[in-house]
Amino acid sequence: MRAAVRRGLLMLAFACMAVASAAQSYTWDDFVEEYTGGLLADEEGESTPAGDGSNSIPAQWDGQLQELRVLHDNPVNINTATREELLRLPFLDEQQVEEIHAYVYLHGFLQTQGELRLVPLLDSRTRRFLSLFVTYGGDQDAGRRRHKPLSPVTNTLTTRLDVPLYYRRGYQVSDGYAGDPLYHRTLYHLKAGKHLRVGGHIEKDAGERWVDSWGVHAELRQLGVLRKAVAGDFRMGFAEGLVAGGVSWFSRTTPAARTQTGIRARTGTDETRFLRGAAATLALGKELELTLFASARRADATLQADGSVRTLLTTGLHRTSSERMRKNSVGTQLYGGNLTWRHKGWHLGTTGYYQQFGRPLNPGEQAYRKYYPRGRQFGAMGIHYGKSVYRLAVAGETALSTEQGLTGVQDSGTRRGGSRGVATLHRLTWRPGPRYTWSAVQRYYAPSYTSMQASALSRGSRVQNENGLLLHLRAEPWDTWQILSYADFFYHPWPPYGCQTSRTGQEFQFQLAHPLGESTCLTGRYILRHTTDDTQNSRHRMRLQLTTQPSSHWRMQSTASLLHTQYGTGFSLLHGVRYEHAAPSLMLSAVAGYARPGKSRSGMSEYLPTLSGAMGQVFLYGETVHGTLLGRWRSRAERWRIEARYSVRRVLDASTQGSGLQTIYSPWRHDLAFQVRLRI
Repeated sequence: MRAAVRRGLLMLAFACMAVASAAQSYTWDDFVEEYTGGLLADEEGESTPAGDGSNSIPAQWDGQLQELRVLHDNPVNINTATREELLRLPFLDEQQVEEIHAYVYLHGFLQTQGELRLVPLLDSRTRRFLSLFVTYGGDQDAGRRRHKPLSPVTNTLTTRLDVPLYYRRGYQVSDGYAGDPLYHRTLYHLKAGKHLRVGGHIEKDAGERWVDSWGVHAELRQLGVLRKAVAGDFRMGFAEGLVAGGVSWFSRTTPAARTQTGIRARTGTDETRFLRGAAATLALGKELELTLFASARRADATLQADGSVRTLLTTGLHRTSSERMRKNSVGTQLYGGNLTWRHKGWHLGTTGYYQQFGRPLNPGEQAYRKYYPRGRQFGAMGIHYGKSVYRLAVAGETALSTEQGLTGVQDSGTRRGGSRGVATLHRLTWRPGPRYTWSAVQRYYAPSYTSMQASALSRGSRVQNENGLLLHLRAEPWDTWQILSYADFFYHPWPPYGCQTSRTGQEFQFQLAHPLGESTCLTGRYILRHTTDDTQNSRHRMRLQLTTQPSSHWRMQSTASLLHTQYGTGFSLLHGVRYEHAAPSLMLSAVAGYARPGKSRSGMSEYLPTLSGAMGQVFLYGETVHGTLLGRWRSRAERWRIEARYSVRRVLDASTQGSGLQTIYSPWRHDLAFQVRLRI
């Protein structure tokens, strides 16, 4: 009885706190800026030559933000959500999900966001993020689903149009771009109860002909022994991502704290990081899961004179005649599976696949390409393992790859210092309390390791040729202090692109956020990166940000950044104002800034307001003044959401912008973008 009274008083206190903080509610725009903040560090990852087929980190995160926006628009009830539904949120791990379920089981349904403070292991950052993806209280549709499992039905249609108010050189020459300069995409998503998801998209990049990319998918969930089945376009990720890791992306500021979550429908518009076929996960009892997958699709590639593949391309651009010739120029088939056992915090399993190409891969003889994949047949297999208890989690994966499919037999004349490669990744996460999270991630990726489906913590776009140790701390020593810090030590044994020797390096970050009163917060960040290869290079990045919210409607933010390298010093200044009104739902945002990279030979990183489901991180090269206006309106029942964005840039130290076919023959650049969402 006493415990129940105490819980009731705590709930009342947290409810009062929630009312008091309603004027400072956390928004999607706040989440995107905070969640993608790690890109400031990741922008200086390992370089690759132009056209080498590597996706940029912002492009990868743009696809993840599209999927997160779908989850934000379709929140789940935190009290009835399954483990799989909560683990779709990349900032939650297994221990936190177990604590949420344990709290609901012991104390009943969570009724308010403030009550999340009572759940162990949920720090303030996780609670902020979680507030955008879940609902509280009773499940209003539970009774209806028992009688009509595919009810309620929700249809969502989102369309976006980007209109540049300038022309690039590619539209003005005869051998340039074939299409108009407009960018367009349309996405459709159907949700039928908890069991069925159907969707599709079409997309046209600027300079391409109409509807250059498309995709469809259908996904079934939680039907007896069938945990999940996907037909059409899907992605997959298991364990630590060394064999298959296509469902989550992590940075040094947000390292992995859980295993990847299996198969998932492709709900974004990424044109390269997906599979096309079918996949299913079956429950073989309460503790054993089996996943099988198969895919057959075509990929863009640059071909050699003999018809072999020099480079698998990931840009997804088909604007010029040469780019269109590379489109879908090689076919590939992939088959594989995963078997995972879970029991009282233990997990053990194996993942493997076999992949075959219609043309042999032949990347050439440049030194940095020595360990690029060669041949037609490839395979990778790994075992993963781990144990999690209340505040401690230890996990890892060890994988083996071969360039000869399942046989591993290679002609001695084409052997490249070993036809097999090994990769290992191990992580430890310790939470001495809800205010502290310590993490350590060890990684070893041999130069000869090759898995084209892998995605794990690394400094480049490949899980290959890298050894490292990441130490990470997120702390809230007091209610008003938030600390985010890491140290990353790395080594590339084979000389990477642009180097004649191996590379050794270290990167350190320290970030501190401290509120200055109830409506003002000051955040400081410092990043030091030092590398040693042919030369020694040091890079210092500093950022100071002041955020204030004088009322429930207004929010202002000022940012100053400094970049220093051995070549010179650059800086940038940014100020933004945001106005929000609840009824009708209206948001207006304006940002103005100045960037001067100087002779630092690097871009200044800035976050600018953008449309829902898109990346706002940009890098400014050259002395630039810029401004951005964003407006967003939602109807009362949130059936309609209409957004418009206008941005302008003026380069002060040059008369043109860009190079090649992307050249703009003016120092000015104006862009318009519109997005409309209809939900019925």
